[in-house]
Amino acid sequence: MKTNALLALVLAGTLGLSSTAIAQETATTETDTASSETETASEEPAQTEQTTAGGELSLGEEVNEGPKVGQRYARAEFNDWLIQCVKTENGNDPCNMFQLLRDTEGNPVAEVVMQPLSGQGQAIAGANVVTPLETLLTAQLSIAVDAGKAKRYPFSFCTKQGCVSRIGLTANDLASYKRGNEAKVVMVPAGAPDKPVQLTMSLAGFTAAYDSLSK
Repeated sequence: MKTNALLALVLAGTLGLSSTAIAQETATTETDTASSETETASEEPAQTEQTTAGGELSLGEEVNEGPKVGQRYARAEFNDWLIQCVKTENGNDPCNMFQLLRDTEGNPVAEVVMQPLSGQGQAIAGANVVTPLETLLTAQLSIAVDAGKAKRYPFSFCTKQGCVSRIGLTANDLASYKRGNEAKVVMVPAGAPDKPVQLTMSLAGFTAAYDSLSK
């Protein structure tokens, strides 16, 4: 009886220690798990904030829509004349007057580019008139302001864009352009030499455009 009672007491003590150890280990594990979850929860917002500010989002870049060096741009417009310039690095952009000549159906046919000149003898202004490649060069180009007498100008050369007549305007010519309403530009097609083509060059805004380049 004493032996059995002693054995029962030892077993009871052993089981009691085991239960206490298990309880303590379980409590420790639960505490560690809770601490780990707390640390994980506290780290997640910081990681999200770091991702947002870490460079994955573009803040944009300002776009320069101005003309680049070597590009042509329109600076001003005076009625039917456009002031065109070419962008340069030093900002001293060369400019000229421009008008596109159209036929009676509104199709573009020729171009007129004009600018003041200095040191060119009697010519105080110069212009390039560009006509289609099918122009009869030997017939030359003629220009008449309003009801005045026409002047004839030869063609100088042709490029892929067309044939160019380089003309010079004297002081009297320039005065007639400034006070005129329109000029008749006549050229002859190579395929139809008996059917000259007459284009109208408007002189509306000519004086203001020319004076803007002379300043």
